[in-house]
Amino acid sequence: MKPLELLRKFAEQTALDHGIDASMFFDGKAHVVEAAPYSARARKTMHGTPFLDIAFFGSGLVAVADKQIIDSVGNIIAKSGNDLFRVFDAPIIFELNSLLDRYGYTVDELATGFVHADDDSANERVSEGLSVKTLFGDEITTLYRYKEFGEALCYSVDAPRRDVIAVSYDDGGRPVAVAACSNDCEELYQIGVDVLPAYRRRGIATALVAKLTELIEEQGKMPFYRCALANIASRLTAKACGYHDGWIELFTCKKGENTAVDKRSVLSV
Repeated sequence: MKPLELLRKFAEQTALDHGIDASMFFDGKAHVVEAAPYSARARKTMHGTPFLDIAFFGSGLVAVADKQIIDSVGNIIAKSGNDLFRVFDAPIIFELNSLLDRYGYTVDELATGFVHADDDSANERVSEGLSVKTLFGDEITTLYRYKEFGEALCYSVDAPRRDVIAVSYDDGGRPVAVAACSNDCEELYQIGVDVLPAYRRRGIATALVAKLTELIEEQGKMPFYRCALANIASRLTAKACGYHDGWIELFTCKKGENTAVDKRSVLSV
Protein backbone atom coordinates (compact mmCIF):
# COMPACT_ATOMS: atom_id res chain seq x y z
CA MET A 1 0.00 0.00 0.00
CA LYS A 2 1.01 3.59 -0.59
CA PRO A 3 1.40 5.92 2.43
CA LEU A 4 -1.89 7.74 1.74
CA GLU A 5 -3.81 4.44 1.58
CA LEU A 6 -2.24 3.36 4.86
CA LEU A 7 -3.02 6.71 6.41
CA ARG A 8 -6.68 6.24 5.57
CA LYS A 9 -6.59 2.81 7.24
CA PHE A 10 -5.34 4.38 10.45
CA ALA A 11 -7.88 7.18 10.19
CA GLU A 12 -10.59 4.54 9.84
CA GLN A 13 -9.33 2.84 12.99
CA THR A 14 -9.29 6.14 14.89
CA ALA A 15 -12.86 6.70 13.74
CA LEU A 16 -13.77 3.21 14.99
CA ASP A 17 -12.16 4.02 18.34
CA HIS A 18 -14.66 6.84 18.83
CA GLY A 19 -17.61 5.72 16.72
CA ILE A 20 -17.31 8.64 14.30
CA ASP A 21 -17.09 9.10 10.52
CA ALA A 22 -13.53 8.77 9.16
CA SER A 23 -14.26 11.30 6.41
CA MET A 24 -14.02 14.06 9.05
CA PHE A 25 -10.26 13.55 9.11
CA PHE A 26 -9.95 14.52 5.45
CA ASP A 27 -12.41 17.39 4.93
CA GLY A 28 -10.15 20.23 6.07
CA LYS A 29 -12.48 21.24 8.92
CA ALA A 30 -12.35 21.18 12.71
CA HIS A 31 -14.95 18.97 14.37
CA VAL A 32 -15.77 18.85 18.08
CA VAL A 33 -18.02 15.96 19.07
CA GLU A 34 -19.32 14.76 22.42
CA ALA A 35 -17.32 11.96 23.97
CA ALA A 36 -18.78 8.49 24.32
CA PRO A 37 -17.22 5.27 25.65
CA TYR A 38 -14.54 3.85 23.39
CA SER A 39 -16.12 1.34 21.03
CA ALA A 40 -15.74 -2.42 21.27
CA ARG A 41 -13.52 -2.24 18.16
CA ALA A 42 -11.21 0.42 19.56
CA ARG A 43 -7.49 -0.08 19.93
CA LYS A 44 -6.72 -2.36 22.85
CA THR A 45 -4.93 0.49 24.61
CA MET A 46 -8.22 2.39 24.97
CA HIS A 47 -10.66 1.86 27.83
CA GLY A 48 -13.49 3.77 29.42
CA THR A 49 -14.63 7.18 28.16
CA PRO A 50 -12.21 9.93 27.08
CA PHE A 51 -12.43 13.39 28.64
CA LEU A 52 -10.63 14.94 25.67
CA ASP A 53 -8.98 13.25 22.69
CA ILE A 54 -7.79 15.12 19.61
CA ALA A 55 -6.57 13.60 16.33
CA PHE A 56 -5.26 15.34 13.22
CA PHE A 57 -4.34 13.56 10.00
CA GLY A 58 -3.13 16.66 8.15
CA SER A 59 -6.48 17.82 6.83
CA GLY A 60 -9.52 17.56 9.10
CA LEU A 61 -9.21 17.62 12.89
CA VAL A 62 -11.49 15.85 15.35
CA ALA A 63 -11.74 16.64 19.06
CA VAL A 64 -13.78 14.23 21.16
CA ALA A 65 -14.70 16.12 24.34
CA ASP A 66 -16.73 15.59 27.48
CA LYS A 67 -20.03 17.47 27.39
CA GLN A 68 -18.84 19.73 30.23
CA ILE A 69 -16.09 21.20 28.06
CA ILE A 70 -17.29 20.67 24.50
CA ASP A 71 -18.22 24.32 23.86
CA SER A 72 -15.04 25.66 25.44
CA VAL A 73 -12.88 23.23 23.43
CA GLY A 74 -14.60 24.35 20.25
CA ASN A 75 -13.90 28.01 21.04
CA ILE A 76 -10.23 27.32 21.79
CA ILE A 77 -9.70 25.24 18.65
CA ALA A 78 -11.38 27.95 16.55
CA LYS A 79 -8.45 30.23 17.39
CA SER A 80 -6.32 28.16 14.99
CA GLY A 81 -8.35 29.53 12.07
CA ASN A 82 -7.74 27.60 8.87
CA ASP A 83 -4.32 26.39 10.08
CA LEU A 84 -5.51 23.42 12.09
CA PHE A 85 -1.97 22.27 12.85
CA ARG A 86 -1.78 25.31 15.15
CA VAL A 87 -3.99 23.44 17.60
CA PHE A 88 -0.80 21.64 18.66
CA ASP A 89 1.24 24.82 19.11
CA ALA A 90 2.08 25.87 22.67
CA PRO A 91 -0.50 28.69 23.10
CA ILE A 92 -3.51 26.50 22.33
CA ILE A 93 -2.12 23.48 24.21
CA PHE A 94 -1.58 25.71 27.26
CA GLU A 95 -5.11 27.06 27.01
CA LEU A 96 -6.58 23.57 26.65
CA ASN A 97 -4.58 22.38 29.63
CA SER A 98 -5.79 25.33 31.69
CA LEU A 99 -9.37 24.34 30.83
CA LEU A 100 -8.69 20.71 31.72
CA ASP A 101 -7.14 21.72 35.02
CA ARG A 102 -10.42 23.23 36.19
CA TYR A 103 -12.01 19.79 35.87
CA GLY A 104 -9.14 17.83 37.42
CA TYR A 105 -7.62 16.68 34.14
CA THR A 106 -4.39 17.34 32.26
CA VAL A 107 -2.81 16.68 28.87
CA ASP A 108 -1.22 13.25 29.26
CA GLU A 109 0.18 12.38 25.86
CA LEU A 110 1.04 14.27 22.69
CA ALA A 111 2.27 11.79 20.12
CA THR A 112 2.93 11.55 16.42
CA GLY A 113 2.18 8.46 14.33
CA PHE A 114 3.97 7.09 11.29
CA VAL A 115 2.94 4.77 8.45
CA HIS A 116 5.33 2.58 6.50
CA ALA A 117 5.82 3.03 2.75
CA ASP A 118 5.51 0.02 0.46
CA ASP A 119 9.28 -0.05 -0.08
CA ASP A 120 11.49 -2.77 1.38
CA SER A 121 14.74 -1.17 0.20
CA ALA A 122 14.97 1.04 3.30
CA ASN A 123 14.59 -1.99 5.56
CA GLU A 124 17.24 -3.92 3.68
CA ARG A 125 19.74 -1.07 3.88
CA VAL A 126 19.52 -0.56 7.63
CA SER A 127 19.17 -4.17 8.78
CA GLU A 128 22.29 -5.50 7.06
CA GLY A 129 25.26 -6.46 9.20
CA LEU A 130 23.49 -6.80 12.55
CA SER A 131 22.76 -10.23 13.95
CA VAL A 132 19.42 -10.24 15.78
CA LYS A 133 17.30 -12.85 17.51
CA THR A 134 13.68 -13.25 16.38
CA LEU A 135 10.95 -14.45 18.73
CA PHE A 136 7.26 -15.17 18.14
CA GLY A 137 4.32 -15.54 20.52
CA ASP A 138 5.17 -17.38 23.74
CA GLU A 139 8.88 -17.29 22.91
CA ILE A 140 8.82 -13.58 23.77
CA THR A 141 8.16 -14.35 27.43
CA THR A 142 11.85 -15.31 27.75
CA LEU A 143 12.56 -11.57 27.54
CA TYR A 144 10.16 -10.68 30.36
CA ARG A 145 12.74 -11.28 33.11
CA TYR A 146 14.56 -8.22 31.78
CA LYS A 147 12.54 -5.25 33.05
CA GLU A 148 14.47 -2.51 31.22
CA PHE A 149 12.46 -2.68 27.98
CA GLY A 150 9.14 -1.18 29.00
CA GLU A 151 8.91 0.94 25.84
CA ALA A 152 9.16 -2.20 23.68
CA LEU A 153 7.41 -5.01 25.59
CA CYS A 154 3.91 -5.34 27.03
CA TYR A 155 5.08 -7.82 29.71
CA SER A 156 1.70 -9.53 29.56
CA VAL A 157 0.71 -13.09 28.74
CA ASP A 158 -3.06 -13.10 29.31
CA ALA A 159 -4.12 -9.53 28.46
CA PRO A 160 -5.94 -8.89 25.16
CA ARG A 161 -3.08 -6.65 24.06
CA ARG A 162 0.13 -8.65 23.97
CA ASP A 163 3.46 -8.96 22.20
CA VAL A 164 3.25 -10.85 18.93
CA ILE A 165 6.75 -10.59 17.42
CA ALA A 166 10.02 -9.41 18.97
CA VAL A 167 13.57 -8.95 17.76
CA SER A 168 16.48 -8.48 20.14
CA TYR A 169 20.17 -7.65 19.96
CA ASP A 170 22.30 -9.38 22.57
CA ASP A 171 25.67 -8.56 24.05
CA GLY A 172 27.42 -10.33 26.88
CA GLY A 173 24.85 -13.10 26.94
CA ARG A 174 21.82 -10.86 27.48
CA PRO A 175 19.57 -8.54 25.41
CA VAL A 176 20.67 -4.91 25.27
CA ALA A 177 18.04 -3.76 22.74
CA VAL A 178 14.54 -5.00 21.94
CA ALA A 179 11.88 -4.09 19.41
CA ALA A 180 8.46 -5.70 19.59
CA CYS A 181 4.99 -5.29 18.15
CA SER A 182 1.66 -5.63 19.90
CA ASN A 183 -1.70 -6.66 18.47
CA ASP A 184 -3.36 -3.29 19.07
CA CYS A 185 -5.97 -4.02 16.38
CA GLU A 186 -6.90 -6.92 14.16
CA GLU A 187 -4.87 -5.61 11.21
CA LEU A 188 -2.63 -2.97 12.82
CA TYR A 189 0.43 -3.87 14.88
CA GLN A 190 2.23 -1.18 16.83
CA ILE A 191 6.01 -1.17 17.10
CA GLY A 192 7.92 -0.29 20.28
CA VAL A 193 11.69 -0.20 20.69
CA ASP A 194 13.99 0.20 23.68
CA VAL A 195 17.79 0.29 23.82
CA LEU A 196 19.92 0.34 26.97
CA PRO A 197 21.59 3.76 27.38
CA ALA A 198 25.13 2.50 26.79
CA TYR A 199 24.13 1.12 23.38
CA ARG A 200 22.19 4.07 21.98
CA ARG A 201 23.20 6.20 18.98
CA ARG A 202 24.74 3.18 17.23
CA GLY A 203 21.94 2.46 14.75
CA ILE A 204 20.75 -0.61 16.69
CA ALA A 205 17.20 0.68 17.14
CA THR A 206 16.94 1.43 13.44
CA ALA A 207 18.11 -2.06 12.50
CA LEU A 208 15.67 -3.71 14.90
CA VAL A 209 12.69 -1.63 13.75
CA ALA A 210 13.54 -2.32 10.12
CA LYS A 211 13.67 -6.08 10.72
CA LEU A 212 10.49 -6.07 12.77
CA THR A 213 8.65 -4.05 10.11
CA GLU A 214 9.59 -6.67 7.53
CA LEU A 215 8.35 -9.52 9.75
CA ILE A 216 5.02 -7.79 10.42
CA GLU A 217 4.38 -7.21 6.73
CA GLU A 218 5.29 -10.82 5.94
CA GLN A 219 2.35 -11.82 8.17
CA GLY A 220 0.00 -9.61 6.18
CA LYS A 221 -0.38 -7.05 8.97
CA MET A 222 0.23 -3.28 8.85
CA PRO A 223 2.90 -1.89 11.16
CA PHE A 224 2.65 1.53 12.69
CA TYR A 225 5.06 3.54 14.80
CA ARG A 226 4.33 6.22 17.40
CA CYS A 227 6.53 8.43 19.52
CA ALA A 228 6.39 11.60 21.58
CA LEU A 229 6.16 14.66 19.37
CA ALA A 230 9.56 15.99 20.46
CA ASN A 231 11.41 12.66 20.48
CA ILE A 232 13.76 13.52 17.63
CA ALA A 233 15.87 10.36 17.94
CA SER A 234 12.79 8.16 17.67
CA ARG A 235 11.43 10.17 14.74
CA LEU A 236 14.74 9.73 12.92
CA THR A 237 14.58 5.99 13.55
CA ALA A 238 11.15 5.84 11.93
CA LYS A 239 12.28 7.88 8.92
CA ALA A 240 15.38 5.74 8.42
CA CYS A 241 13.15 2.65 8.21
CA GLY A 242 10.90 4.10 5.52
CA TYR A 243 8.12 5.45 7.73
CA HIS A 244 6.22 8.61 6.80
CA ASP A 245 4.61 11.23 9.05
CA GLY A 246 0.96 10.30 9.45
CA TRP A 247 -0.97 11.94 12.27
CA ILE A 248 -0.85 13.64 15.66
CA GLU A 249 -2.86 12.53 18.70
CA LEU A 250 -3.52 14.20 22.03
CA PHE A 251 -4.86 12.29 25.03
CA THR A 252 -5.73 13.41 28.54
CA CYS A 253 -6.00 11.85 31.98
CA LYS A 254 -7.01 12.76 35.52
CA LYS A 255 -4.32 14.78 37.27
CA GLY A 256 -1.88 12.61 39.18
CA GLU A 257 -2.70 9.42 37.30
CA ASN A 258 -0.24 9.81 34.41
CA THR A 259 -1.92 6.95 32.58
CA ALA A 260 -0.86 7.58 29.00
CA VAL A 261 -2.96 5.66 26.50
CA ASP A 262 0.25 4.16 25.19
CA LYS A 263 3.55 4.14 27.03
CA ARG A 264 5.34 3.62 23.73
CA SER A 265 4.95 7.30 22.89
CA VAL A 266 8.26 7.89 24.70
CA LEU A 267 10.37 5.33 22.88
CA SER A 268 14.00 5.05 23.99
CA VAL A 269 16.40 4.75 21.07
